[in-house]
Amino acid sequence: MATPVGQQAWRELIDQLIEQRRRLAAADDLYRPLTLPKPGATAAELRAAEERLGHPLDPHYREFLTVANGWDEYFLGSGLLGTDDLGTGDRWFAAEETLQIFMENSSGVLAADLGIPDDPAVCQSIGDNDNGYASHLYLLLQDTQGGPAGGVFPLDIGSDTIWPDLYSYLSYELPQLRAFADSAELGPHSDTWGRDIRKAPPSMADIVAKIAELSALAFPEHPVVLEMGASEAELDELDSAVAGALHPEHRELLSITDGMISSPWGLGEVLSTGQLLDGGRWREILVAAQESEDEAFRMLLHGMRAGGHPDPEPKAPVLQRIGRIPAVPFAILGVRPFGVDTRDGFVRSLLDDSTVAGPRDGHTTAAGTVREHLLKACDSLWWQTRIRAD
Repeated sequence: MATPVGQQAWRELIDQLIEQRRRLAAADDLYRPLTLPKPGATAAELRAAEERLGHPLDPHYREFLTVANGWDEYFLGSGLLGTDDLGTGDRWFAAEETLQIFMENSSGVLAADLGIPDDPAVCQSIGDNDNGYASHLYLLLQDTQGGPAGGVFPLDIGSDTIWPDLYSYLSYELPQLRAFADSAELGPHSDTWGRDIRKAPPSMADIVAKIAELSALAFPEHPVVLEMGASEAELDELDSAVAGALHPEHRELLSITDGMISSPWGLGEVLSTGQLLDGGRWREILVAAQESEDEAFRMLLHGMRAGGHPDPEPKAPVLQRIGRIPAVPFAILGVRPFGVDTRDGFVRSLLDDSTVAGPRDGHTTAAGTVREHLLKACDSLWWQTRIRAD
């Protein structure tokens, strides 16, 4: 069993977690409302939980509950169960079922990675997460090869770490929570740029250069191809061709690089002024998009009929849907055409956006205007560089 660390050590650690949680809530709506740990459990509450579980609580975990009797949404959707949740209630049964399903579907891989028996009964739930299975937290009830009784592990793909106790795990979480708070206070895109860009916004040229720099690090086998910027005369011709609907940020991008070809990581192929005026590449991708949708529908139809289900409703043809969003063509990603919405300047996936597909079948695909779209692309590349470095 895990050795208690003392209530004072718990209070100090929890106070530090609360400080970072307050910073997050103050800096970003995403982390509101602010949640705080519940007051420590009473002796009666602890005894009732032990009676439901049918065994004594691990002394270390029991000590934690005397200081904080659970904490909802303490970090990125993760919550810590309190005594009222142990052995009863929807949260308990959902977390226990999640572990059982995960172990069954992993065919023993999870248990082997962790060095524990392939049996959910070897541990109990002490935390859950509102994002599917990710980061549900479990406490070992017996000594195993992977860790001692009282050890804890989050349920994650590729997880192979068992922390010796809950205090160690939350101490590991603290710097990560602090890093999220730092990032939230610096504002959007600060991880990529290393500063608060609200105070010193990068220029469009800076953003294009950042895309090229990060792309070379993340995908050296597929470097971004940039072109000489379009001339004012070329841009004026394009603006005239689209009846003055060329968004200023789209124009600025084309003046820096007249088209852009990247690896298939999210930005795709930004069309040049020549391609936009000619229209051939755009027509080509619409044909490819229709062929792709036709093939997907044939497979769906076959599957539905094989299962004895009624035929699904086909989508309207691509050429019918493509005009539902008034837009200037912008980029191609795979067989997905993107355009700059003339109503608000947002970059949208013209066949997938909820404006076209409807709220039941689609979602808002826009990150924002061209500038924000490119900044999000930088963020994606920055994360890819981190993944590659690891």
